[in-house]
Amino acid sequence: MNPRAVPRPLARDAFTLVELLTVVAIIGILAGIMIPTVSKVRKTAQTARCISNLRGLGGALALFAVDNKDKLPPRNLDAATQPVERLRYWNSRLIDHGIIKDRNAFYCPSAFPSRDAEATAKIEEDGGQTYGMRMWMPPGGNWGTDRHRDNPLTAIETPSDFFLIADSIWLDLSVANNRPTQGYGLNPTATSTKNQRIHLRHGNRANALFADFHVAAKDAAWFTTHVTEIQAAWMNPGCAFTTLGENDSYISPP
Repeated sequence: MNPRAVPRPLARDAFTLVELLTVVAIIGILAGIMIPTVSKVRKTAQTARCISNLRGLGGALALFAVDNKDKLPPRNLDAATQPVERLRYWNSRLIDHGIIKDRNAFYCPSAFPSRDAEATAKIEEDGGQTYGMRMWMPPGGNWGTDRHRDNPLTAIETPSDFFLIADSIWLDLSVANNRPTQGYGLNPTATSTKNQRIHLRHGNRANALFADFHVAAKDAAWFTTHVTEIQAAWMNPGCAFTTLGENDSYISPP
């Protein structure tokens, strides 16, 4: 006698609605966990790259000083004494000296926009970059002229507290031919609407290179209050640096 056939289970043609909704919910939860983590990791990597860039620029400035009687370049030379535009700016002088060969060294990966092709192509002509060189003078000097000269490192009494370069941004895009990557200089001024600003783009802090060539992140209060109070002798009297927060708009009204 033949054994009795065992009935086969019915094949399932598709997932039920409840199962699909469960899968979607799980994916949503995982995405909610992973996306902030990925974003945080990316920002951490960008900050590390920025710090590396500034350390490299510090090494370049140190080499420049060795070859230039212990003097550092200013943000830009006076147009009256240096009419060739591409030779005025500090970044182009480092390039022309053969100290900096990779223009990416002048760009912070956290800057927005992250790359400006036009500024990159004209970096020697208009200082297109995202790090600003501080304008300063030796104590007792003439602000109108000395801020445009090569000044000696020995004029800085506390190099570990004196920043030379910081994350920067050109604020007003309503001005013709200017871009946010044209942040080549940081000029302390009495006006609160100035274009050249320290950009607090790393967790509302800006990375800065100091005169002893270390790099540190500082907040708005440090740049606007501490520097003004402690280092007034190196600045234009009655002026101060201004900042732009990480989440603030960089476009000024026309």
